[in-house]
Amino acid sequence: MRLETAFLAQAAEVTSDGRVFVHGGGIEGFMTPAVPFVLPSIAIVLRIQFLLEECGIEHQLRVTVTSPDGADCGLNAVSRLSTQAPQDFAERGVRLFVAITINNLLFAYMGLYTVNVFVNERRLDGFTVAVAQARAPVD
Repeated sequence: MRLETAFLAQAAEVTSDGRVFVHGGGIEGFMTPAVPFVLPSIAIVLRIQFLLEECGIEHQLRVTVTSPDGADCGLNAVSRLSTQAPQDFAERGVRLFVAITINNLLFAYMGLYTVNVFVNERRLDGFTVAVAQARAPVD
């Protein structure tokens, strides 16, 4: 298995037929006048590829966020993924979209945060999100 795509969006939904609908995707960071700051709502969008031999069983997805100082931010989003064996193009395996909505995510420091993606407790990959100081407008 491998993480094909991972990004932040304002909102996202995966339909029962596997299509993903994204609003405001591609967020790479936030400007804030001060920390700590709480993000009211954000969606983490993932696309995970499972090989044919990994299909037909249930997998556990876990997403965490690590702060710039390496500490765990307290997010531990866990869900189950069902992977049915593909009927067509079996050599491609199965690609699943996952959208996780996070409410009230706390950013305590300026810097780069890492979103970590695990399946069956194996870290697949991650991506970074920047939190930077907003600058006052120049008159």
